[in-house]
Amino acid sequence: MREQRHRRAAARILALCLCAGMALAAFAGCGKKDDKKTAKSQSSSAPAKTMYINPLTGTETEDSYVTQNRPVAVMINNIKAALPQYGIGSADILYEVVAEGGITRMLALYTDYRAVPKIGSVRSARPYYIALAQGHGATLIHYGTSWQADDLLYENGIETVDGMALSETAFFFDEERWESGYNREHCSFTGSDYITAGLQAKDISLAGTPRTAFHFYGAKENVSPFSYGKAAEVTFSFSGYADDRLVYDTQTDTYQKYEYGQPQVDQASGATLAFTNAFILFDNIYVISDEGHMGCDLEAGTGYYFTGGAYKPISWKKGGLDDALTLYEEDGSELKVRPGQSYIAIVGENMRDALQVTPGQQAQGDTSSTSQQ
Repeated sequence: MREQRHRRAAARILALCLCAGMALAAFAGCGKKDDKKTAKSQSSSAPAKTMYINPLTGTETEDSYVTQNRPVAVMINNIKAALPQYGIGSADILYEVVAEGGITRMLALYTDYRAVPKIGSVRSARPYYIALAQGHGATLIHYGTSWQADDLLYENGIETVDGMALSETAFFFDEERWESGYNREHCSFTGSDYITAGLQAKDISLAGTPRTAFHFYGAKENVSPFSYGKAAEVTFSFSGYADDRLVYDTQTDTYQKYEYGQPQVDQASGATLAFTNAFILFDNIYVISDEGHMGCDLEAGTGYYFTGGAYKPISWKKGGLDDALTLYEEDGSELKVRPGQSYIAIVGENMRDALQVTPGQQAQGDTSSTSQQ
């Protein structure tokens, strides 16, 4: 009897232990499920990264610098003897306008110059380049001026970073380039560290809210299709000296730029210049001095907008020295522009007939079949 009671007691104890073990296992399992639910909940509720819009390109970035600082604008040497250039492929907006002798110079705008170590070569400024920079609220970086440009800067109290005063602070001379046969005027460069030093030397602060360059499409907004014409290739001329060509690349959805019969390359990257947006704007351009210096009205005119392998006519307006360049549809509404880098050619009215547009293959977002000019 006593032995049977001991056996029954042992069985009850064993049963209780098994029940307790199962309960603990179930509790632990629930805990793991709850942990997974909690982790999943925490993961899904993690805050999204704050994104900022680059005011010159309309593209998104995680760096708030672009919304808190004004851009810089660098005068770029574009004569054939000065090629190749450095840093221009990183420009957010690249202007090109004819200068004396039929050559062109460029104005490269950077929302954030800090990531571009070498830019140039750099040349002297002209009044219309100053006006273009002022329209963006940009600080001009240049190496000298024409006397007309010097007067304009003085009369309007415009502070710039000029290599004539800051040659060893804001610029550097490329000795290797000079020794290889380039003229001295094609060997002066600037870049991120040098621009910072030049701004500090002139006590110029870029802090402030930058101006938005264009009326950009939103990141998730559908681009309105162009019904005007296709544009696989665009040929235009600034003068008898300088012909340019834009060729649409379907792989990158950009226009690649050619000049002097060859691709225009940024030597820093080895890549051909490529732009989401290209604008050819016509204006009155004329000689204003015995030295052959040119003048440019920069008041208002017409032109064309090229993007996605298609194009359409537009109008533009600037006006005052500090006024922004504004682009319009034919109906007078402000033109909507795709986010991305932009090239803007300002061409004399006398060269309008030199513009040729080749339709090529079907363009993105284009429903027409006939090229028009």
